[in-house]
Amino acid sequence: MSETNLAAVATSTPPVQLGWLGMAGASILLALLVALVGTVLVHIWQGKIDLSKLLSEENGDASMSRFQLLVFTFVIALGMVVGLVRTGDFPDLSEDHFILLGISAGSYLGAKVVQKAREARTAAPRNPATPDHEQ
Repeated sequence: MSETNLAAVATSTPPVQLGWLGMAGASILLALLVALVGTVLVHIWQGKIDLSKLLSEENGDASMSRFQLLVFTFVIALGMVVGLVRTGDFPDLSEDHFILLGISAGSYLGAKVVQKAREARTAAPRNPATPDHEQ
């Protein structure tokens, strides 16, 4: 088959259609997702889910790495929702989106490693016989 015929076959292939059963399944999944989100929001509203530590560390200080991860995640999720509403199809995520999320998650992980190392260093018992410059 020639290259021209392959291109004609590829462009003339009809799209996959879900049919009524597939649409019913998709509708049920959407309803379950909406119910789950609604339940979580109600629990947050009633105070059963505590968000006070969402952007802070254990000691109460603000965490810039947590804030960055949260913002990047919501920006990309909002972009996905807007693209879905506009086109009716999920937009493609470029490699740059995943790189941004990876950098953000990596900075959060790095901050936690530094924090745990600092806690371990301050919690370690000091030997009074050892001078400070040798520790």
